[in-house]
Amino acid sequence: MATSPIPLISFEEYLALEETAQFKNEFYQGQILAMSGSTLSHERIAMNVRTHLRLGLLGKDCEVLGDGLLFRTGLDGLAAYPDAVVFCGQMKFEDHRSLVALNPKVVIEVLSPSTETYDRTTKAREYWKCPSVAQYFLIRQDQPFVEIQSRQADGNITINWIEGRESDCPFASLGLSIAMADIYERVNF
Repeated sequence: MATSPIPLISFEEYLALEETAQFKNEFYQGQILAMSGSTLSHERIAMNVRTHLRLGLLGKDCEVLGDGLLFRTGLDGLAAYPDAVVFCGQMKFEDHRSLVALNPKVVIEVLSPSTETYDRTTKAREYWKCPSVAQYFLIRQDQPFVEIQSRQADGNITINWIEGRESDCPFASLGLSIAMADIYERVNF
């Protein structure tokens, strides 16, 4: 028995569906990808990071936004809702309604068991296609561990790991760091 291929849709069709959807969905190469639910630890970590970044960036020409803003990596690429994004300087949008952002400097994902592989592979490749992205943070929720991917001046990507609540997590592209204890405040393992 033959199976029918999944029908592909345009990005404009996706946006029209997304505006009325009850739950957020991401878009990748013509397909709609349902987002999984969140855990208390995931929400606490994401909020902690956004809060401490916002405090650290006061007085700078940078803005921290949460997972309500769609980030599109390119015309044929991914449109996703990262857990946090940081924009410095003038924000650029694909549309006149400011729904689809194009130029974050920092992208942050809190890893979930169901999405970790996707966040590390497909999303990482797509995020790095965006020339404005300087750092991509992957934050575990089952232990105090952050993977920092950073774009170097020569275009190469380096990876550093920060472990333990007693460490500091450097956001080098923003000129600040956040204590791991603050990232994982009220998170139990």
